[in-house]
Amino acid sequence: MNIKNASIITLGSIFGAILSMLIIPILTWYFPQEVVAKYSILLILYSFGSVLIGFEMHQAYVREYYEVVQKEQLLKIALVPGTAIFILISFFLILLDISLAEMVFNLKSTFLDFFLLIGVYLTFFINILMHAVRMHGMAFGFAAIQILPKLLFFALLLVGSFIFEQDGFDTLFYLNGIVLIISAIILIIFLKNDLHQAIILKLDKKKFKEMMVFSLPLVIGSLAYWALTSIDRLFLNFLSNYNELSLYAVASTVASAVGILVVVFGSLWHPLIYKWVNEGVDSAKILAVNELMVLFICFIWTVFGLFSWLTDYIFPTTYADVSVMIVGCVAMPLLYLLSETTTIGIGISKKTKYAMLISLFCLFLNMTINYFFVEKYGAKASVIASMLGFCLFLILRTEFSSFLWISLSRWRMYISVFTYIMVTILILFGFLESYVYIVMVWIAALFLVFLLYYKRIIWLINFIGKRYI
Repeated sequence: MNIKNASIITLGSIFGAILSMLIIPILTWYFPQEVVAKYSILLILYSFGSVLIGFEMHQAYVREYYEVVQKEQLLKIALVPGTAIFILISFFLILLDISLAEMVFNLKSTFLDFFLLIGVYLTFFINILMHAVRMHGMAFGFAAIQILPKLLFFALLLVGSFIFEQDGFDTLFYLNGIVLIISAIILIIFLKNDLHQAIILKLDKKKFKEMMVFSLPLVIGSLAYWALTSIDRLFLNFLSNYNELSLYAVASTVASAVGILVVVFGSLWHPLIYKWVNEGVDSAKILAVNELMVLFICFIWTVFGLFSWLTDYIFPTTYADVSVMIVGCVAMPLLYLLSETTTIGIGISKKTKYAMLISLFCLFLNMTINYFFVEKYGAKASVIASMLGFCLFLILRTEFSSFLWISLSRWRMYISVFTYIMVTILILFGFLESYVYIVMVWIAALFLVFLLYYKRIIWLINFIGKRYI
């Protein structure tokens, strides 16, 4: 991928994230907490369904893309299993008269059931086509699908909040359905020739088997990771109440904006590290990236800690606890981002079973904390569960990678992360009520990190001075 296309894709992702951030305040002001909570459950239901029927075939598509001349055949193979399983599951649900809407939302509606199923399939369909657009190098197409549907959703919410009196879950449900349909149409337009060829082509059974053999082992790991990032909402839904769920949903969604850094860093880091490995591993370079990343994530974490009070001016008073929860929620994408610099050995050694085990161990920890503490502490327990789950995710990725490949110095990283987790827990449970104390603690934590990495900071200053001054 050339620099121009990479820039367009990155900008599309950034603008998409910005639009997502703008949507959240409208949701909280216009819709009751119960509706916001249900909408959160709707989104994780769609993502779960997509993972369940998708068989991770998008990964097989990407893996085979440069090895197969007939790209349309790959697209057909990627779509066939999910479509077939979707039809079977839909038939099974209809035959047994099982209502998803009633099970999940306590709403008995055949119409909602139908659109729930369609939403699951469209989420799967869009995921496959988005990977096809990206692999084809259609940078503008990828950027368009990141921006236009969210822009439409934002516009519909903005207009609807002034025109329509109805603020129930069904309104939000149908608006989301419109966005999914528009997204699918945009992708179909960009890939109309590929889809036409995929329909008329005869299925290559040999290639189909090869791709299934590759993708099926990935499903367990993907489901485990999905659960790690989503199971907290289900515990809140069944063991707590909609108010707590809406608080957590808003806090985690705002914090997920940091996830754009994961996308940008991943698109740059993965090609670079494999290039370094191909040229001969230099552990000093990898350690430098890791240490700079520790400094970066601690700085971002500190900024969220110091300025999270600004959310009090953005959201209604019923969402007051978001200001403390967001500090814990931002730990999830930040710790994941940091783990990307330490997990290299797992990918290079091709021991993907470790990746699956890591997700399962972290999921177990997350579920245990949620099960025992959500009923008493509500959303705060889920924040702690997710934060500690991703802390374990970082540790296991680091230790397995060090065992399989190169062992890097990491005690400074662990001290930094544990310090920030302790500060976050103290603030989350109100042990530091005065803002003056909060500021002092965050500055002290950042100062400790700077002391631990003072040599790297001096190295960075010298590097910038030599290169740019």
